[in-house]
Amino acid sequence: MAATKTQLATKVLQKLRVLPVGQVARIDDTNLIEAAYDELYQLYCDDGLVTWGASDSIPDESVRPMVRVLASDMADEFNIPEPRLQRLLVEREQAVKQLKNLAQVTYTSTDTEISDY
Repeated sequence: MAATKTQLATKVLQKLRVLPVGQVARIDDTNLIEAAYDELYQLYCDDGLVTWGASDSIPDESVRPMVRVLASDMADEFNIPEPRLQRLLVEREQAVKQLKNLAQVTYTSTDTEISDY
């Protein structure tokens, strides 16, 4: 399911293990991650790695890689210890590759139009 920036922020906090599942994120934490997302979005937009609008929900297939990238980018901000940080950095590399692959996909409609002659 597509995610809003706020939903994405919650997923990032859960990935960082600073927000238990089912808990509500602090607004300061959410705002911090949303601001990081906005910067990342602009950078990836300039590089052609995002295919959705800045104010659009993040498409299903891009949610997980964006969570991984943002989690690694925000790890220092949330004092994530070194062993966990290293794992997040490895996942980030994989996520960037996935976003690059997704950006190359061209979607075509499978609907056919029936016309009357």
